[in-house]
Amino acid sequence: MARHRADGLDRRLAAKGGSADEWLRLVRSYSALGERERAAQVLERARMALAADSAAGGRLDLLARELGLPGRPGKP
Repeated sequence: MARHRADGLDRRLAAKGGSADEWLRLVRSYSALGERERAAQVLERARMALAADSAAGGRLDLLARELGLPGRPGKP
């Protein structure tokens, strides 16, 4: 069930974009499902989608550190 919800949110964000909270939820979901590589890929997509929002970028960076995912290029 969690997989189905995560995949559905992933498809919707890919097609229509979404809020920072939705992107953060998707990264957390894939991480919780044990799919760290997919979580890292979504994190990069979120960074591109939210590039104009520096506050959202900071939240994404914080989540990446909390989950032990790769940092933003040029940052640890």
